[in-house]
Amino acid sequence: MTTVWVTIPARDEEDDVHACLEHVAAAARAALASGQVGSVTVALAAHRCSDTTQTVTDRVLAEHPELSRLVVADETSTTVGQVRHRLVLSVFAASKVVEPADTWLFTTDADSFMPLDWITGTLAAIDVTDAAAVAGDVELRGWVARRTPGAGTPRSSRPTGPPAGPSRSTARTWSLGWTPTWPSGASRPSSRVRTTIWWSVCARPDSG
Repeated sequence: MTTVWVTIPARDEEDDVHACLEHVAAAARAALASGQVGSVTVALAAHRCSDTTQTVTDRVLAEHPELSRLVVADETSTTVGQVRHRLVLSVFAASKVVEPADTWLFTTDADSFMPLDWITGTLAAIDVTDAAAVAGDVELRGWVARRTPGAGTPRSSRPTGPPAGPSRSTARTWSLGWTPTWPSGASRPSSRVRTTIWWSVCARPDSG
């Protein structure tokens, strides 16, 4: 039976983390109900937070007993990559048994909202393609595409004011399959977990 770990680094995300976690929980419940997945662990690292991100996370995850959870405070990491790296190590250390062929690591951000089939759809695609890593599209909230004078390819930039409507600039994520590095002499989770998956979907809050 497949085991899923979801890791989320967060810094001062009290406005979005509730919705993020509810979307992750819904995707996890769908995966558990489908029979594809035997267990889901959701882990969040509150990175140097000065707001209520960790409190909100504890409260929301406590409302979902079907999920295992790990919430840690990270006051020393200097980059989001380091936060994510340490969080994966924490989940690995807290896991009693890891089956290499059946464990999948999903990672996203605390201001991102996952679709309901985030886990089931990804695992189904893996079954068909035997993929080693999966990345998805990201719909950016509050961004518009513009052309740089003299350039042929549009790029995204923040608008100067609120978007007039449900404007969406879809960015293809090319390099989001993420493999952490591990300390010398440490157990290497990457050799025991099949792969890392990142499929982050950001949608406007009013898009339903």
